[in-house]
Amino acid sequence: MNITELARQLKIVTEDLKDILPKIGFDIGRKAIKVDDRLIPKIKNAYYEYRKQQSLELSLANRQTRIGPKEPSEQKSITIGSVVSVHDMAQRMGIPVSRLISELIKNGVMASLSDRIDFETASIVAEDLGFNAVQEVEEEHDTGPSIRERVDKNEELAEAVHPRAPVVVVVGHVDHGKTTLLDAIRKTNVASKEAGGITQHIGAYQVVVQGRAITFLDTPGHEAFKAMRSRGSKIADVAILVVAADDGLKPQTLESLQMIQSEGLSFLVAINKIDKPGADVEKVKKELAEINLASEDWGGKTLCVPLSAKTGIGIELLLENVLLLADVKELKGNFAGPALGTIIEARVDKAQGPMATVLVHSGTLNVGDTVQVGEVFGKIKAMYSWDGKESMSAGPSTPVRILGLKGTPLVGDVLEGGKEMKDFRGMKTKTHRLLSVTKSMAHKKSTSEEGGEGDKVLKLIIRADVVGSLEALTDSLTKLDIQGAKIDIASSGLGNITESDLGLAETIGAHVLGFNADMTQGAKILSRSSSATIHQSKVIYELIEYVSEKATALVPKVQKEVYVGKFKITVFFKKIGGKYIVGGVVEDGHLESNTKFHLIRGGEPKGLGDVYEVQINKQVVASAPGGSQPGINISCSRDPEVGDILEVFKIV
Repeated sequence: MNITELARQLKIVTEDLKDILPKIGFDIGRKAIKVDDRLIPKIKNAYYEYRKQQSLELSLANRQTRIGPKEPSEQKSITIGSVVSVHDMAQRMGIPVSRLISELIKNGVMASLSDRIDFETASIVAEDLGFNAVQEVEEEHDTGPSIRERVDKNEELAEAVHPRAPVVVVVGHVDHGKTTLLDAIRKTNVASKEAGGITQHIGAYQVVVQGRAITFLDTPGHEAFKAMRSRGSKIADVAILVVAADDGLKPQTLESLQMIQSEGLSFLVAINKIDKPGADVEKVKKELAEINLASEDWGGKTLCVPLSAKTGIGIELLLENVLLLADVKELKGNFAGPALGTIIEARVDKAQGPMATVLVHSGTLNVGDTVQVGEVFGKIKAMYSWDGKESMSAGPSTPVRILGLKGTPLVGDVLEGGKEMKDFRGMKTKTHRLLSVTKSMAHKKSTSEEGGEGDKVLKLIIRADVVGSLEALTDSLTKLDIQGAKIDIASSGLGNITESDLGLAETIGAHVLGFNADMTQGAKILSRSSSATIHQSKVIYELIEYVSEKATALVPKVQKEVYVGKFKITVFFKKIGGKYIVGGVVEDGHLESNTKFHLIRGGEPKGLGDVYEVQINKQVVASAPGGSQPGINISCSRDPEVGDILEVFKIV
C-alpha cells in the first residue's frame, strides 16, 4: 500500500505518519513510498494504541495544570483492582454505563461495557467524573497448616478412626500408557475419548479389588499439566510410576519421580507395554538401578511390576502390590465431623452451573452441608460418584462431584464443611468480582512485563472448559521463550467463546483460543464477518504450537550477507542482453551459482550483481573450488572489466 493512502486512512498527514512509525516499532525509512500490505493491520493497531496513550497522557497533563483542583473531601473514593470491567466500574461509581463509556471515548479509549481497563486509565477517567480511584492492595495471607497437616490433626483429635481406601496417583511420561492402564483397571474406555490419546483433565476414579476400594487419580501426562500432576501427588498415598518397556526412562518420568520422592509417597513401578516389539524389561530395571532404584529381584527395594495394559497381563499383580503398600502404611481416616477435602476439578455446566470434583480426606460430606472452597461458598444440592450415580454422603478417600457452589473454585482449593451461612454474608459480590475480573486477568500483568523492550506482542483471549485446563494452558503459554516476542494474555476464563470475546479481539488485535470450548450462537454468526482470528482445539499441545508459530511470525526476519568466495575476472567473453559471460580464477573460498556479488574495481565497490551459472570445461557445475578457472554467466549493475574482483556472497 502507498504510504500516502495509509496516512489518509489513518486521517493523518503523511510526514507526521513517517515521524510516528519508528516510535511504534515500524522504521520503514523517511524515503519509503510503499508499505508491505502484510504490515498494514499491525501498523493500524499500533497507531491506535499510540494515539490512545497520547490522549491519556494529555488528559493527565491538563489535569495537573488545572486551576482549582477539587479537594479530596469533595471527591468520592472507589476501590478497584489492577484491572476492572467498564460495567463493574460504573456500578461502583453509581453512574450509568453510557456516561462512563462517553468519558472513556473522550479520553481516546474505545470500550464497551464488558471490556476491561487498567487502573491507570480507570483512575484518570474516575477523576474526570469526580471520583478518587484507590487501587486494591493484594495482601498476602498466611495459608496456615497444609491440608495434610490438618487431616493428621483431625485424626489425632478423633475418638475413633477407621481404615480407609488408599488414594493412588498414576504418573509418568506422556505416552507410556497411564490412561490405558486405568482403562484396563476400570474396564472402561477413557483413552479413546481423550483428544490425541492424552488425558486432558485430572479425574478421580474408584475401583473395588478383593472387596477393598482403591481410589485412583488420573493425572494428565502432557508437560503442560505439570502443576496438576503436582497437586495430584500432594493428596495421594501411593504412586504408580508408569514406564514403557520399549522406551525406558524419559525426562518427564524423572520429573514425576522427583515429585513422588519430594512428597514422601510410597510407590511402585509399572513397566508397561511388555507385549510390544522391542520391549526390554531388564533394560528398564538397569536404568532404574542407575538412579539408585534397583528392583527387588535385583537386590533392591523398588517394587517393579511388568505388565501390558492393552492385554491385561500383570494388572492383578499390580493391584495386589498397591494394597500391600497401603497395608504397610496402615491408612486410617476420621469419618466423623465436618468434611475436609481438595478440589480435583472444576467447571461451569450450562444447565447446572458451577460443578466441582472433590476428594474427601477427613470427615463426611453430606448433601445439604454448607461449605467454603477458597473464595467460593455454597450449599451442597447434589452429589454424584465418579461413575455418575447419585450419592448422599462421602467419607475419606471418596471422590464426588458436587453441585451448589456460588462460583467456580480453583483446582487445589481446600473444601471445608460445617460452615454457617451467616459466615458468608457480604461474600457474594466479592467472590463474583474476583471470578469475573481479577481471576480472568490474573496473567495479564506478568506477561505484559516480561520480554525485552521493543519485543513484538501476541495478544491472546483464552476460553477453556474447566479450571485445571485453563491454568495449565495459560501457564504453558506464559512460559514460551521466543526471542523478540512475548505473549500477553489479555483475557481468560471458562465457558464458550462469546461475542464480547470477538469484539475485544478485534479492538486489541488478539487471537481467540478455545480449548474444549465451542462458540455461542451469537459468536458463530459474528465470526462470519469478524476480523478476529479464532483457533479451537481439543489437544493442548496443538494450541501451544499454534501460539508459538504466530509469535515467531511476529519477529522481523534479519537478512545478512554470508561470504562465499573471491573471483577475479581475467577474460571478458561476451554480453548477451543484460547478462555477461566472463572467465577468471577463484582466488579465495569457492564460487557457487545462484549467488550475489559486490563488484570491486581499484579497491572500491562499484556495483552489485548475480551469478547465474558456473561452468568448468564447458560443463555446468554447482560450484567451483578455490584455484579453479571457471567461466560464469552474470548480471551486474555496471559493465564488468578484466581485472575486476567479484566478492561473492549469499543472503541468509
